[in-house]
Amino acid sequence: MKNLDFKKLLVFIAIIAIVIVLIFAGMKLVGNGSGNTNKEEQEKLNDVMEDYFSVITEGHVSSYNGVDVLYSKDKTTYDDLNKAAVLNLATKYAYENGLDTSVLNTYLEQLDESGLYGDISEYTAYSGKGLRQAVLELFGEEFEDISIINESGFIYDFFYVADFDIYLVKRNSIESYASKEQNVEYKIIETSKDKKTKKYFVTVAVAYTYQKDKDTIIYASDSNGTNIVSDSGNTFPEDKINEFDKFKFTLALDDDGHYTFENVEKVS
Repeated sequence: MKNLDFKKLLVFIAIIAIVIVLIFAGMKLVGNGSGNTNKEEQEKLNDVMEDYFSVITEGHVSSYNGVDVLYSKDKTTYDDLNKAAVLNLATKYAYENGLDTSVLNTYLEQLDESGLYGDISEYTAYSGKGLRQAVLELFGEEFEDISIINESGFIYDFFYVADFDIYLVKRNSIESYASKEQNVEYKIIETSKDKKTKKYFVTVAVAYTYQKDKDTIIYASDSNGTNIVSDSGNTFPEDKINEFDKFKFTLALDDDGHYTFENVEKVS
């Protein structure tokens, strides 16, 4: 009788264990559908964050090459962005993603002969159509063509030539102050999604760094480098991640599979 009871107890325990495993498996599947990003999504989010969205304001005047400008406000939307920065990022995106930004040589020859823009060889020329497509894939917005010249605190000029629908881009005379030793680094803390709205959320911790020597990077929580969090080693100090400001990026997935920037907001 005792042997029979013991066997029943083992069977009962086994059934409970199986039920628990099934419950947790079900919870995980539900989570992947409504809250958590899968491996493929995480890889794509990592790529667009590193290549584009974490450096949207590149080109502004600062020792961090303008990257720090993005994190200087509590919230930034597309409408808040300097349109010179938008175009600057669009040229990078178009090149790296094979968008057609080519310009007919005859157009450039005519512009050179006109003398309106000086020596055309000093510019890089892009088709307006190609850059507008880049902005659409990056931000989900239709870009209104405009010339941006001598923009305060920005190191590139963008001349829009409506007759040929092209942009002429060149470095202007504004000093950049960018330092090779200084950088803005981030660490992704969390990625999540809203399946119904196709919105994705990437929360990062942001650090301002200074390359002290080949083996040492100083990590600070402020752009002035006064609040030093780590002054040893050369990797992001994840054990002190709560000492850095956190920002949440909101991205949307369009019908063509592009992750587009909506806003970035300080969350701590």
